[in-house]
Amino acid sequence: MTRSPDGWHNSESLCMGIATLAVILSVTSIVLAWGKSSAVMTSVSSISTATAAVVGVFVLLVALGSLRTSQGMLDEMRKQREATERPIISVATVLETRKPGILNLRIANTGRGPAYDLKVSFAPDIPWGQTSLNQAGVLSHLPVVNGGDKIEFFLAAGGQLEDAAYPPKSQASVTYFCSSVDDEFRMPLQVSFPVLLSAWRGSLQIRLKDVHELVEEVEDLKHALLIDLEDRQRGTQSDREDR
Repeated sequence: MTRSPDGWHNSESLCMGIATLAVILSVTSIVLAWGKSSAVMTSVSSISTATAAVVGVFVLLVALGSLRTSQGMLDEMRKQREATERPIISVATVLETRKPGILNLRIANTGRGPAYDLKVSFAPDIPWGQTSLNQAGVLSHLPVVNGGDKIEFFLAAGGQLEDAAYPPKSQASVTYFCSSVDDEFRMPLQVSFPVLLSAWRGSLQIRLKDVHELVEEVEDLKHALLIDLEDRQRGTQSDREDR
C-alpha cells in the first residue's frame, strides 16, 4: 500500500508540530521551575526529559514510515518505467504485398526497448526449401531486434501449403533477453504464438494492392472512359453527316 504525496506532507507537518510542542513544554517547565527548590526542579526536569524522549521516538517512527512510503513509490515508478521500455515480440504469417501467392513469416518488436539474443523454434517444424526452419537455423540466434523493427522472409509459395509435409498449425516458441549484459542475473523471457498454416491454404493467390497500384488502375479506367466517350461522339457526328 502506498501513500500519496499529500499524506507524506501531512506526516511531515505532524512531526514538526509535535517537535515544536515538545520544545514549548520543555521551555515552560524550565521557566516555572526557576527559583524553586532543587527537588522540584529535578522532578520537572525528569518529566521534560521523558516527554522529549517519547516525542523523539514518535517522530522517528513517523519518519521511518514516510521513508518506507517514499521507497515504495520509487519502486512502483521504476517498475512502470521498465514495463514501458520492455520489448514486445510477436510472430505471424503475412501475405507478400507486391508478389501474389507468397506467404512470409514476420518477427516484429512492437515495444520500445531492444530484444537481445532472440531465438525462435517451431513445434512441429515447418518445411523451408530443402530443409526446415529449425534445421536451417535462420532464427536460432538473432543478436538484437530493436524496438519498432521487423524481420520478414519467405515461407511458402503457391500450392506448397497443400503438401502434406506442411503441418496445419505450428507453435512458435520465442526466447529473448531485455539486457545485452551476459551474466548469471540475466533472466530470459519466453512467449509462444500459434502459426496457423491451414488458414492460408487456397488463398495464396490473393494479392493485396497498395495505393500506387490502385491509382494506376483508376488512371487506366479514366483513359478507357475518355476513349469510349470520344468514339461515341465521332459515331454521333458521322450519323448526322450521313443524314
